[in-house]
Amino acid sequence: MMPEIRRKTLRAPIRLEGIGLHSGEVCRVILFPAPVGAGVAFECDRTIIPAVADRVSDTRLGSSLSHGGATVRTVEHLMAALHALGCHDLIVQVEGPELPAMDGSALAYVEAIDHVGLVEQDAVMEALCPDRAVYVSQGESEAWAFPWHVLAVTVIVDYPDTVAGRQATSMEIDPGSFVREIAPARTFALAEEFDAIKRAGLAKGGGPENAFLIGRSEYSGPLRFPDEVVRHKTLDLIGDLYLAGAPVRAHVVATRPGHALNLSLAAALRSAADA
Repeated sequence: MMPEIRRKTLRAPIRLEGIGLHSGEVCRVILFPAPVGAGVAFECDRTIIPAVADRVSDTRLGSSLSHGGATVRTVEHLMAALHALGCHDLIVQVEGPELPAMDGSALAYVEAIDHVGLVEQDAVMEALCPDRAVYVSQGESEAWAFPWHVLAVTVIVDYPDTVAGRQATSMEIDPGSFVREIAPARTFALAEEFDAIKRAGLAKGGGPENAFLIGRSEYSGPLRFPDEVVRHKTLDLIGDLYLAGAPVRAHVVATRPGHALNLSLAAALRSAADA
């Protein structure tokens, strides 16, 4: 039996503005409280895009959602904050092609949500809690979701011949642990791939104010955590998992995760629950 969770929404709207990581354009979002059962959805060009895995249209260096000709990019950092803090009904109005990158982490979203607060709704929802192991793989990347009473994550990354090397982290996720250990971890790229990323028309807004580069012997600047790389991969995983359409209660183990793998696991968890 899946655990029930009291539904929550924002106490008041939130407005945020910043440069988009990939577009380089000024992007604005307004987070509106939503009625019971609305779930999380993005409003772009007067089109509502539900925040669910089957609306994912692109996983290159971020998670993009599309519906009815409208697309919103890089939703994962906000989704991670909503998942970890427990916000379940929300309309996110987006002006621009993507969400603002802010400092490249989930910290600005966490702080804004904490400032206005959450309010309980008069309803409960079921979490996604698998009754047996769920497994997905993509190339050398693998992920498992085991039955567990809360969301716990174990993430392993491996960047051979770089300063990052192999890193791992494991923890149970609650609002406190997320804010302290995961939310501040910033996005990154491999220095040797950065020119190719730029040529592909991505990371136009990327810079030292919202990202860092991994080189062979050093990082492009000081880190917030010695293992900030694996912590940011954990952040992305938490955000992408929320595209399963409900809070996840499982022990998720992921090796070399990326957005495509994360979203494959989110879809598999949704399918297992529906079955």
